[in-house]
Amino acid sequence: MNLGKGAMKKSFRILIVTICLMLALSGCVGRDLSTPSARMVGHWTFEQPVGVDTYNAYIAPIDQNTSTGDITIIGKEETIYQTYQVYSQDKEGEALTIRNMIVDRPDTEGLSEFLVAKDGLSMTDNSGSIFTYVDDKTKP
Repeated sequence: MNLGKGAMKKSFRILIVTICLMLALSGCVGRDLSTPSARMVGHWTFEQPVGVDTYNAYIAPIDQNTSTGDITIIGKEETIYQTYQVYSQDKEGEALTIRNMIVDRPDTEGLSEFLVAKDGLSMTDNSGSIFTYVDDKTKP
Protein backbone atom coordinates (compact mmCIF):
# COMPACT_ATOMS: atom_id res chain seq x y z
CA MET A 1 0.00 0.00 0.00
CA ASN A 2 1.50 3.31 -1.09
CA LEU A 3 0.38 6.43 0.76
CA GLY A 4 0.99 9.88 -0.63
CA LYS A 5 2.89 12.52 1.37
CA GLY A 6 -0.36 14.27 2.41
CA ALA A 7 -1.89 11.07 3.77
CA MET A 8 1.30 10.20 5.68
CA LYS A 9 1.46 13.67 7.25
CA LYS A 10 -2.18 13.40 8.30
CA SER A 11 -1.63 9.93 9.79
CA PHE A 12 1.45 11.20 11.62
CA ARG A 13 -0.47 14.15 13.08
CA ILE A 14 -3.28 11.89 14.23
CA LEU A 15 -0.73 9.61 15.90
CA ILE A 16 0.95 12.54 17.72
CA VAL A 17 -2.41 13.94 18.89
CA THR A 18 -3.47 10.48 20.11
CA ILE A 19 -0.23 10.01 22.06
CA CYS A 20 -0.55 13.47 23.65
CA LEU A 21 -4.13 12.77 24.71
CA MET A 22 -3.16 9.41 26.19
CA LEU A 23 -0.33 11.00 28.19
CA ALA A 24 -2.56 13.81 29.43
CA LEU A 25 -5.35 11.44 30.47
CA SER A 26 -3.00 8.97 32.16
CA GLY A 27 -2.14 11.63 34.75
CA CYS A 28 -5.81 12.20 35.55
CA VAL A 29 -6.72 8.59 36.15
CA GLY A 30 -4.35 7.76 39.02
CA ARG A 31 -5.51 9.95 41.90
CA ASP A 32 -8.85 9.52 43.65
CA LEU A 33 -10.33 12.92 44.54
CA SER A 34 -13.80 11.64 45.43
CA THR A 35 -13.66 12.15 49.23
CA PRO A 36 -11.51 14.15 51.66
CA SER A 37 -9.85 10.96 52.96
CA ALA A 38 -8.97 9.90 49.40
CA ARG A 39 -7.63 13.38 48.56
CA MET A 40 -5.32 13.46 51.60
CA VAL A 41 -3.35 10.41 50.39
CA GLY A 42 0.10 11.26 49.07
CA HIS A 43 3.16 13.39 49.77
CA TRP A 44 2.59 16.85 51.26
CA THR A 45 4.78 19.67 52.57
CA PHE A 46 3.64 21.87 55.43
CA GLU A 47 4.76 24.43 57.95
CA GLN A 48 3.44 24.72 61.45
CA PRO A 49 2.08 28.16 62.36
CA VAL A 50 4.74 28.81 65.01
CA GLY A 51 7.75 27.49 63.15
CA VAL A 52 10.01 28.16 60.27
CA ASP A 53 10.77 24.54 59.40
CA THR A 54 9.11 22.81 56.49
CA TYR A 55 7.93 19.25 57.06
CA ASN A 56 7.15 16.45 54.64
CA ALA A 57 4.15 14.24 55.33
CA TYR A 58 3.62 10.94 53.53
CA ILE A 59 0.07 9.69 53.97
CA ALA A 60 -0.85 6.15 52.91
CA PRO A 61 -4.40 5.09 52.06
CA ILE A 62 -6.55 3.24 54.57
CA ASP A 63 -5.92 -0.51 54.56
CA GLN A 64 -9.33 -2.13 54.09
CA ASN A 65 -8.38 -5.10 56.34
CA THR A 66 -7.22 -3.06 59.34
CA SER A 67 -9.15 0.19 58.75
CA THR A 68 -5.92 2.11 59.44
CA GLY A 69 -3.39 4.01 57.38
CA ASP A 70 0.16 5.17 57.98
CA ILE A 71 1.52 8.71 58.19
CA THR A 72 5.24 9.48 58.13
CA ILE A 73 6.23 13.04 59.03
CA ILE A 74 9.81 14.07 58.34
CA GLY A 75 11.15 17.20 59.97
CA LYS A 76 14.57 18.76 60.14
CA GLU A 77 15.54 16.85 63.28
CA GLU A 78 13.12 13.94 63.59
CA THR A 79 10.85 11.49 61.82
CA ILE A 80 7.47 10.66 63.33
CA TYR A 81 5.50 7.54 62.45
CA GLN A 82 1.75 7.60 63.03
CA THR A 83 -1.25 5.44 62.29
CA TYR A 84 -4.65 6.92 61.56
CA GLN A 85 -8.29 6.03 61.07
CA VAL A 86 -11.04 8.07 59.48
CA TYR A 87 -13.21 9.25 62.36
CA SER A 88 -15.67 11.23 60.22
CA GLN A 89 -15.84 13.07 56.91
CA ASP A 90 -18.19 15.03 54.71
CA LYS A 91 -17.87 12.73 51.69
CA GLU A 92 -19.10 15.39 49.28
CA GLY A 93 -17.35 18.30 50.99
CA GLU A 94 -13.94 19.11 52.43
CA ALA A 95 -14.17 18.30 56.16
CA LEU A 96 -12.27 15.29 57.51
CA THR A 97 -11.54 14.19 61.07
CA ILE A 98 -8.99 11.46 61.73
CA ARG A 99 -8.02 9.61 64.89
CA ASN A 100 -4.23 9.47 64.90
CA MET A 101 -1.55 8.09 67.19
CA ILE A 102 2.24 8.06 67.19
CA VAL A 103 3.33 4.45 66.66
CA ASP A 104 4.05 2.64 69.95
CA ARG A 105 2.78 5.61 72.03
CA PRO A 106 -0.92 5.06 72.82
CA ASP A 107 -0.88 8.13 75.09
CA THR A 108 -0.61 10.32 71.97
CA GLU A 109 -3.95 9.27 70.47
CA GLY A 110 -6.09 12.21 69.44
CA LEU A 111 -8.38 13.70 66.83
CA SER A 112 -7.14 15.97 64.04
CA GLU A 113 -9.47 17.96 61.81
CA PHE A 114 -8.65 18.82 58.22
CA LEU A 115 -10.19 20.79 55.39
CA VAL A 116 -9.02 19.11 52.19
CA ALA A 117 -9.57 21.18 49.03
CA LYS A 118 -11.71 19.49 46.40
CA ASP A 119 -8.91 19.79 43.83
CA GLY A 120 -6.64 17.86 46.24
CA LEU A 121 -3.82 20.39 46.04
CA SER A 122 -4.04 21.93 49.52
CA MET A 123 -5.38 21.28 52.99
CA THR A 124 -5.31 22.85 56.43
CA ASP A 125 -5.57 21.32 59.88
CA ASN A 126 -7.03 22.51 63.16
CA SER A 127 -3.59 23.68 64.36
CA GLY A 128 -3.34 26.16 61.47
CA SER A 129 -0.81 24.21 59.39
CA ILE A 130 -1.15 24.69 55.65
CA PHE A 131 -0.35 21.64 53.52
CA THR A 132 0.65 21.70 49.84
CA TYR A 133 0.36 18.56 47.71
CA VAL A 134 3.65 17.39 46.16
CA ASP A 135 3.07 14.00 44.54
CA ASP A 136 1.46 10.59 45.01
CA LYS A 137 4.28 9.02 47.08
CA THR A 138 2.99 7.47 50.30
CA LYS A 139 6.43 6.57 51.71
CA PRO A 140 9.66 8.56 51.88
